[in-house]
Amino acid sequence: MKINPNLINNLKRNALTSAIEQRLSATLITSGKKLDEPCCNSPRNTCRGLSCGSLHAEARAIVNYFGSSLSWNKGKGWYLLRAKHKKDRPGGYKNK
Repeated sequence: MKINPNLINNLKRNALTSAIEQRLSATLITSGKKLDEPCCNSPRNTCRGLSCGSLHAEARAIVNYFGSSLSWNKGKGWYLLRAKHKKDRPGGYKNK
C-alpha cells in the first residue's frame, strides 16, 4: 500500500511537538487515509483515572481513536467492547 507523502510530512511535523526526547508520532490509517489526527508519545498520562508512565505514540493513537470501547483483562488482553465510529465515541486521550 502506498502512503500519501502529505501524511508522512504531517506525522513528521507532529513528532517535533513531542514533549519528550524520543520524538515519535502515529495515526491509524485505512486504505491509505488517516482515521484520526496524529498522536505523539507522551511522558505521563492519566487513563481512566489512573496515573501511568509514558505512552508510545502508536498506543496513544489506538487509545485515542477507540476511546472507551477499548478494554483489557488478564484473560483476553486488549480487546474492543464494540466497534464505534469516532463520532459515537466519548473520546480517549486528547492530543496536546
